[in-house]
Amino acid sequence: MSKFEKQVSVDDKQATDLVGKNDITGLRNRINERLASVNNILTQVLKLNPPETYQRVQITTLYYLMALEDQLKAQNDLNDAVLFGNPTNDLKTMSDGYTKRSQQSGMELGIELKKAQITIKTEEVLNSSTPKSTKPSK
Repeated sequence: MSKFEKQVSVDDKQATDLVGKNDITGLRNRINERLASVNNILTQVLKLNPPETYQRVQITTLYYLMALEDQLKAQNDLNDAVLFGNPTNDLKTMSDGYTKRSQQSGMELGIELKKAQITIKTEEVLNSSTPKSTKPSK
């Protein structure tokens, strides 16, 4: 998870730079790379067989990753529409909804991590939808 968190920080900065350059193709490629990372982590989490005390964390992590995957796919759909000059209103609404869902599930994951007394050391990233913990590592 820690490696994933660091990659999210890098991806967020690169995505912001690409948006600033109006490089939709580059942004789409970055999102595809992020999707591959999410799918990799999702596969790893699915293989886990945690004790009962950590099952809620696993389930919430899976939900968060699926929400993030939906968000990234919706962003790519929106970017495709912009790239090809297609209408974007409905796609923007869907993308915004998926973003809110991933942010909410990220907060839920943060709560479950805290309840399980699990701390993930991360660098703070503004506007990231990933859960953060301010509790010191054990």
